[in-house]
Amino acid sequence: MALSSLFFAHSVRADTSDDLQKQIADKNVQLQALQAEITQYEQQLNTIGSAKKTLEAVIAELDVSRKKLTADIGVTQNRITTANLTLNELGNQITDTEKRIDGSKVTIGQSLRTVGKLDDTTFAEYFLSAQTFATAWQESDRLTELQSALGIEVIHLSNAKTALEQNQAAVSLQQKNLVTYKTTLAGQKKVLDQNRTTQTSVLIETKNKESNYQTILATKKAAAQSLQNEINSYESQLQYTFDQSKLPATGSGVLAF
Repeated sequence: MALSSLFFAHSVRADTSDDLQKQIADKNVQLQALQAEITQYEQQLNTIGSAKKTLEAVIAELDVSRKKLTADIGVTQNRITTANLTLNELGNQITDTEKRIDGSKVTIGQSLRTVGKLDDTTFAEYFLSAQTFATAWQESDRLTELQSALGIEVIHLSNAKTALEQNQAAVSLQQKNLVTYKTTLAGQKKVLDQNRTTQTSVLIETKNKESNYQTILATKKAAAQSLQNEINSYESQLQYTFDQSKLPATGSGVLAF
């Protein structure tokens, strides 16, 4: 009876040991698969992390370029405003010069007509008007000098007007070039803005993907730790089973009874 019980106990322990070893082997297979997945996710996270840093660097560079373009556009607009003010001032000066030229021409015309009248005046008319020839000639000389002075002034004013018009043309060309340049800068900034929007969208997607992978990786690591704990438990049970198998050999005191 005792011998039968002993064999039964050994058989139960053997079955238990085999079952534990099988479970340990199965869990190790599962653990290895999980560890392979963990390694894969870690590699993907490294790749995503590098992509994220690259995108962040690209966006930072785009921001620098956008700020520079914004500053350039501001400076160009100030120059356009200055050019417009200069054009207005030159226009006023040209108008004023034209008025002065016209005024001088009117005065010259009046003096010419006056001199013509003096030349046409007869001796009898001078006598009747109580005006001497000397006075008449003095008036004629004065008008002639006035005509000469006004003529010189008209020439100077005409030259000044020409210079103002040339300056106006140069400033107008500069203003047009500045407007074109500003349009070019605005176009470049628009491209950079669109590029930044695209890169930012990609960065957001990348960060979301990174967050998802980190969550999955944490879950996988927790599952791997759980499997490892199960394996450790099974190994402890197996060790206990092995210890229990150390029974007295045949012919010992227990069997002798």
